[in-house]
Amino acid sequence: MERLHFGSNERYLAIEAAVHLARYSMARPFAAGKRVLDIACGEGYGAYALATRWNAAHVTALDIAPEAIASAKLNFSTSNIKFDVASAYDLSKIFPENSFDLIVSFETIEHLEDPELFLMQVKKVAAPDATIIISCPNDPRHYEEGDEGNPFHMRTFTSSEFFGLVDSILGPARRRFIGTPVTGFGNYAIGTEGLKVGHNPVDMVRGDLLPGVAALMVAPDDVLEMDSSSYYVGIWGNTDVNDEDQNVTIYPCDLRSAAQADLADEVGRLRTQLWDLRRTHEMSEKAENLESMHRSLRAAALRTQALLAENALAKESIRELTARATESEATLAAVPWRMVGVYRRVHRVIPKRVLKFAANLIDKARR
Repeated sequence: MERLHFGSNERYLAIEAAVHLARYSMARPFAAGKRVLDIACGEGYGAYALATRWNAAHVTALDIAPEAIASAKLNFSTSNIKFDVASAYDLSKIFPENSFDLIVSFETIEHLEDPELFLMQVKKVAAPDATIIISCPNDPRHYEEGDEGNPFHMRTFTSSEFFGLVDSILGPARRRFIGTPVTGFGNYAIGTEGLKVGHNPVDMVRGDLLPGVAALMVAPDDVLEMDSSSYYVGIWGNTDVNDEDQNVTIYPCDLRSAAQADLADEVGRLRTQLWDLRRTHEMSEKAENLESMHRSLRAAALRTQALLAENALAKESIRELTARATESEATLAAVPWRMVGVYRRVHRVIPKRVLKFAANLIDKARR
């Protein structure tokens, strides 16, 4: 999951809450009283933990996504956090040199086309004795060779590539860590606040530092009570000693844990849905193209019908003109052209009334 979302309808996933908050827990020992910069803060849960749980003096939290910052302001605003929309490439344009004592950037570098520029920006705004904590996913471990990989990642890093790049700009890392799931058992007093089921990702910020161990606890994603526990424990007699309400025994494990397997199944299901949506979109585009072709064919058919109608009208007009021409020829053939010629020669010298009288006599003689 690239980003934890905190809308009221978002599904709560304890493992996602834990894997994201675990990265921020790296900053816990360094936060108290410090000026903190959180680069690519997402929707603000880590900045909130730094400012309210781990006593940072002030946290400036940046993300390039306006919707993420809007969610952060809605859910996690406090007096000592400032959320802003900004690019990781523009830090030195926004802040003067030596502005921050603690700089954190978790799962950011793999999203950048120019990680070198990003690291140089970090170096410019860091105080001379600042602590800088940067994490990077082990994509080569998560995705097999030839796999599509994560579409949001501009680059994948092996551990040597990651540390080599960051060391070349920020200097050698003082300490190097790996992140891994852990499995184990814990003992919790009945009614412990941390055992209440999480209903929304906002529940993750309720997590508290477990006494005596450098660990955080997030709300479970299923009911945890007597009937669903592995065993029961009781303490009798004198309980005035300063016993802790809970304790844990854990051991590290690789990525084949049941929870990771469930998450992998969820990723596979979502990926299948994504491909189905893509195919549906492609089919929709093809259907739209086909409908467009049908519309063009229908328009062409209408134009053809109009041309045929115009052609039929033209043929009818030609027939009418031909008939009129034939009638004209017959009329011309019936004209007594010899008499017309005689008339044209004599009408200038013989008065019209005489010619008219003569014509009437000739007509009477013919009848």
